[in-house]
Amino acid sequence: MKHTLPVTITFMLIFIAAQIIGLILIGQSIQGITVEDGKTIIQYTNTTVGERPETTGTETLVFIIIGVTIGTIILLLFAKHAKVNWWKTWFLIAAIITMSISFGVIIQDALIAWLLAILLGLWKMYKPNAVIHNTTEILMYAGIAILLVPILSIPAAIILLILIAIYDAYAVWKSKHMVRMAEFTSKANLFPGIKIGYTEKKAKPAKKAKPGKGTPRTGVLGGGDIVFPLLFTGTVMLAMIEQGLAIPTAITYASIITLTTAIALFVLFYTAQKDKFYPAMPFISTGCIVGYLVILLI
Repeated sequence: MKHTLPVTITFMLIFIAAQIIGLILIGQSIQGITVEDGKTIIQYTNTTVGERPETTGTETLVFIIIGVTIGTIILLLFAKHAKVNWWKTWFLIAAIITMSISFGVIIQDALIAWLLAILLGLWKMYKPNAVIHNTTEILMYAGIAILLVPILSIPAAIILLILIAIYDAYAVWKSKHMVRMAEFTSKANLFPGIKIGYTEKKAKPAKKAKPGKGTPRTGVLGGGDIVFPLLFTGTVMLAMIEQGLAIPTAITYASIITLTTAIALFVLFYTAQKDKFYPAMPFISTGCIVGYLVILLI
């Protein structure tokens, strides 16, 4: 097992919480639902950064791929030239923007949403702790989903899962640039994802030996491993709402995907070895698609 069982379970709980919170906030971003000529139309509230991009389906897929590519290149340049402050500034801006979108849905007041996002962003940057780091990460993923899910389609979301799974495997096992980015951001004490520090107890010492203090360890789960399944699950949820399901019911059904994906992630953590990097997206994408098939059967 990659981490201790309690830490692994904690990862699962945070992952599930991030998915459910994201789905709830996507649901809250719905302003109204109308039916015109037998077709259900969902209206959404504007985000704190304005209207969503004028793209749909495949166009949104291309938009996301371009964004991921640009972001990866920029982060690799920061890592290559050891530009820690540049990375922190760039990440702070991204954190504030995405959190403001989540707060905008929760409190529906753009000014207060921005102020809260700035406050938590600065707290995350200058006085970090485990609770603040992971809580703000969850709000960031939800903000990204609120922005992008309404302009995705299920076919595009499935293609995205497959492409990201292939890319993740290549980036970790072949080019290893994902590993370099993870090491750089971890050393900068600003990892983009869920992070849990813990102490691994040493083996029981001999009777006359002094007891060991244990080994400090850190477990991480990349932000992409949480936001990409949320994009897919949110897209499926909106499709069910368009078919006539109430928002709470659609969230409940969509949570099936969250459950199967969490199981797939647990399998990865359980079978993985310590101190080795693994691509999580092949497991996560599989879990998402299995969950979707279960929903179709229901």
